[in-house]
Amino acid sequence: LTYPNSVIAYMKIDSEQFSRIPTRGYHVRLLRIKIPTNYDPNTRIYTGLWDGTFKVAWSDNPAWCFYDILTNTRYGLGEYIPADQVDKWDLYNIGKYCDDMVPDGLGGNEPRFTCNMYIQTREEAYTVIQNMASIFRGMVYWSGGTISTIQDAPSPPVAIFSASNVVDGAFIYAGTSIKARHTTALVTWNDPAVLYRQKVEYVEDAEGIARFGIRETEVIAVGATSRGRANRLGRWILFSEKEETETVAFSSGLEGTSIRPGDIVQVADPTRAGIRFSGRLASGSTSTIMNFDTPTPLTEEVAYTLSVIMPFGAVTTLPNGDTETSSLGAIEIGNFSVVESADYTTITLDSPLTAIPKANAMWLISEANLEPQLFRVL
Repeated sequence: LTYPNSVIAYMKIDSEQFSRIPTRGYHVRLLRIKIPTNYDPNTRIYTGLWDGTFKVAWSDNPAWCFYDILTNTRYGLGEYIPADQVDKWDLYNIGKYCDDMVPDGLGGNEPRFTCNMYIQTREEAYTVIQNMASIFRGMVYWSGGTISTIQDAPSPPVAIFSASNVVDGAFIYAGTSIKARHTTALVTWNDPAVLYRQKVEYVEDAEGIARFGIRETEVIAVGATSRGRANRLGRWILFSEKEETETVAFSSGLEGTSIRPGDIVQVADPTRAGIRFSGRLASGSTSTIMNFDTPTPLTEEVAYTLSVIMPFGAVTTLPNGDTETSSLGAIEIGNFSVVESADYTTITLDSPLTAIPKANAMWLISEANLEPQLFRVL
């Protein structure tokens, strides 16, 4: 008999020494997968820019394990999903974030996310995809003829919403139920020290327990073979439920159609803030002069920051040092100060913008005591 696409281990034992066939365990590296040609899976270093081509090697980076299950024609979805319908550029950024070294909780460092798993049973394709995406805190959706993937990771805001570009200026807020906020998490993971048997990592929010009592949630850390990663997963769940307790809904014009799930947007609601610190530019500016659509009250000796949507295709450097563009244009940040307390219609930035904003572009002002709300698009 032949066993195609399989590895066979043969062992001969004396039946007098065992009452039944013993259970065996093997430490294996399993599949080789497609990874970027500029990526070294051993050092987890990306060299130069990626040209979009792949090479075959072993890797436990969950982004490329996820790409493999989507595109492989034998055991994955490659028979139904062509490779050109998978957004590999998003996965490239996700893969780099997965390879960042973080503390492992034991005095050392380890990659933020790794994937060590084997699938033994047949499951619904969508279930498998979502489970694998959960390894890197991701979500999968279909958009523009491609399968796109987002990740809960730090990213700059890409749009501004205020009463000036929201239908009727109406923001509808809703909060999560207190019962939905857990205070302890039991995270199941596979411990390599005991032949990869399952263990449970207990994570708690002491402040939440004192306030709400014990509210337990159980979760499986898919593909986790590190106690540190299981602990981080538990803390992420508790922190998210504790801090991300509000949603907002509103309707916008066509400028909102380019916003993708996972994007971060700034919301300046004058009803909640008590002051109108956002609107549209009355006219295009020339370098450092910004002309607002309405007089804006500003106070001397207060440090203000201005955000403005730049023209389509304008390449701007954001505060975190990354270069970011979007279909609406990127957000340019500039600082300025005022001479005296007054209603301003024109301000001068401390440094010029990299491009000239167009008339009717969205602007937003923030200061230490009044910052815009940040929301992630679902």
